[in-house]
Amino acid sequence: MIDLFSRRLLGYAMGERHDAELVVASLHMAAATRGGDVRGVIFHSPNTSPGASGGPAAGSA
Repeated sequence: MIDLFSRRLLGYAMGERHDAELVVASLHMAAATRGGDVRGVIFHSPNTSPGASGGPAAGSA
């Protein structure tokens, strides 16, 4: 995941499968990179990406 304003890499994850867990792991890393402050953050995923089917709510528990 990148910050589109600063173009800074915020989070990434690697795994054997492209699934929702991979997306959630990269979201958690991005949040940690920002110091846990995710106020004002907009998550965007193109419909063609491998992890888009789970949606952002998959990791909100």
